Amino acid sequence: MHSFRIVRVVPLLLAGCTTALAATGDREGITRDCAPAAVTFAAPVLAPPPGAPCEGNNHLADNVFDGASMGGPMVGMSWTPTATVAVSRVEVFTGELTGPSSLAIWSDDGGAPSKPLAALGFTPSFIVSPPNTWYGADLGTTVSVTAGVKYWVVWDPSGGEQCSCTDSAADVQQTYWGSNLGTVAGGADWFGPFSFPDRRWKFRMFCASGDSDGDGVPDEEDLCPDTALPELAATVNLGVNRWADIDGDGTFDTTPSNGTGPQATFTLLDTGGCSCSQIVEALGIGLGHEKHGCSLGIMRRWVDSIAP
Repeated sequence: MHSFRIVRVVPLLLAGCTTALAATGDREGITRDCAPAAVTFAAPVLAPPPGAPCEGNNHLADNVFDGASMGGPMVGMSWTPTATVAVSRVEVFTGELTGPSSLAIWSDDGGAPSKPLAALGFTPSFIVSPPNTWYGADLGTTVSVTAGVKYWVVWDPSGGEQCSCTDSAADVQQTYWGSNLGTVAGGADWFGPFSFPDRRWKFRMFCASGDSDGDGVPDEEDLCPDTALPELAATVNLGVNRWADIDGDGTFDTTPSNGTGPQATFTLLDTGGCSCSQIVEALGIGLGHEKHGCSLGIMRRWVDSIAP
């Protein structure tokens, strides 16, 4: 059961817990708040740790709020990284009940209020089982995030697991959304936003090793080791079917042609870690590509030239 408390509350008493029926519009859910307050758990090491976390929220201590369970809608938790890094793994602190979970990093839609927009990278399903500790998995695609830019950690639990949150006033308070539809890969129908003092979400990230410029491409595969994102290509405007990573998310942006849409997609993994600006410099081509983004022909020429 998830912990969205919104507009209409009807208290019920069940086995020492207060259960509330919450509704907003045509969506309803159950909030279950049980007696125990914040509890600190010893977190046994279930596998060799992947190194120190490089980012996250409220992850430096293993304190959790023990009065809320998951197992219902997906939840999208706001996150603004403090450093520009390449995230390779995401984890949440949870447990109590056994069930499959999955995690993702999503972009922000820039609205007011803003909410999750689209998946940038997501994990396969992993199994949560007691005792309470950190659970997670490697992202299928390393995600480059930019310091000071809002992202969303999307968690899809299904087994009634421990809510990965604290109620400590010293922890970071975040906004979150819920969705009864979709998966961490997409298809969500977000409702919210919510923000409660006892829902201070905790999660942590691990960064790709050997990625000195933080572009999500390992150094041994990176043809351009000094990539700066977001890049300054398209200094005039991003032309139709022209390409540049102007938002720094590791995927090249473009302006679609009228009615037909873009004819291709490119990521920094496709280009060997090289931005449009770096491709322009390497090929010695005209500065029109610097002003309006790299053309489709140039992008394909570059990707083909570096293919093994």
